[in-house]
Amino acid sequence: MNNLSEDELNLLKSCVVEMKAILSTGLSQGVDAVNFKTQLGFSYENEGDLKKDYRALKALLRKFEPIKIHIAWGSSKSADDIKEYTFASEEEYLAFLKGVDESNGWMDYDTIGKDHQCNWPSIEMWKRQFCPKEKSND
Repeated sequence: MNNLSEDELNLLKSCVVEMKAILSTGLSQGVDAVNFKTQLGFSYENEGDLKKDYRALKALLRKFEPIKIHIAWGSSKSADDIKEYTFASEEEYLAFLKGVDESNGWMDYDTIGKDHQCNWPSIEMWKRQFCPKEKSND
């Protein structure tokens, strides 16, 4: 950021504000900007460009969300042994999983979360497999 001129920095700040407005109202504000200008004077040549930018920003925002997984510890497969873990970065998450993998062999575990490296996508699916008699609260 230190290499940006004050004008460039102000433009960047206004872009963030404008895109936040578009994201908070869904595409409605942005669709209006296809033929007109938005609050801060931005416009799009067509709706396809807007949707492309919108998808890119949504993907970028997801990168700033904490990574959350659950681990079902132990080989007894009890829902009481499911613990939640949250990580601020992918590096933290992967380091934690490496530690969990290193501990495997001493006891069993399953990872539960939306990440492609998890064993199960949801606690509900895990419970259906291993706790068919327990009622779920999810």
